[in-house]
Amino acid sequence: MPQPGSFDSDWAAAAATPTPAPQAHGFMSGLINKYVNKAETAASNAMKMFTTGVATRHYYYNGWTRTDTMLTQTAEIDKPDQHEIIMLDLAAKTYTIIDTNVQSPPPTANPYQPPAAPGGPPPPPPKPGTMKLAVTSTSTSLGPLTIDGVPTSGYSQDFKMVASQATGSCSDGSFETTMTEYLSNFADPTIKATSAGSPGMMNMTMPMQSISGGTRQGCVPTITANHAGNASPPGGRLALYTAMTLKGASSEQSGAQSGSFVTLIERGDVRTLGSADESLFEIPPGFTKSQ
Repeated sequence: MPQPGSFDSDWAAAAATPTPAPQAHGFMSGLINKYVNKAETAASNAMKMFTTGVATRHYYYNGWTRTDTMLTQTAEIDKPDQHEIIMLDLAAKTYTIIDTNVQSPPPTANPYQPPAAPGGPPPPPPKPGTMKLAVTSTSTSLGPLTIDGVPTSGYSQDFKMVASQATGSCSDGSFETTMTEYLSNFADPTIKATSAGSPGMMNMTMPMQSISGGTRQGCVPTITANHAGNASPPGGRLALYTAMTLKGASSEQSGAQSGSFVTLIERGDVRTLGSADESLFEIPPGFTKSQ
């Protein structure tokens, strides 16, 4: 996994445009190429996303946002106060404006009524299963680190749940998420600063339902919790590096299953926008309306 400080090289790899496939000549060959190349481009873009990541530029100013996606050469400008979203095709130099005031028509009511289930009332639900659920969490300070000339503070957090001795509708299993992040002193423009620590970190509701079989099946866990460390990251800070690992395992009737997934977000070239940058949120000169 790339480490903090490798933004420039990682950006170059993610922003590189895939090499197009060679073109055949002739009318029929050109017609076939048109559709084959679309499929090849989609497959190439998908593979690139998983190997080098996706390079995007984000701009925030005066309540407006703009996101440029280098792989598809597109941009989206959102101006809520003007009730419009501007879609730019940077390669074709075309634009589309979406009026956010326009509402979709309500769905048509379906007069069809499903027939009543045959037989008597449904059988009573089975007796709830039980299990022991151990919840542990740790938080660690990684200390200061300067990333691309920007001072940051590092934090590591781990949250784990282990279900054991399951009976009935419950099932044994585990879920763990670990996050390492380095926070700058810049305010995060995507969230409101709070005193509750970093946003989006470790909601136990969904994992608990996944491990226990969900409340619909009536699983009743006995929970024990333990926390170590007191290094809570401050809320509302822009992270220059965020790595999150998700791990899960379960024991079902069909057999044991396990897996893991890692996501990484790196940010760089951070600067404060001013009035001189307002043109970034307008239709560029020379662009024509998409038909």
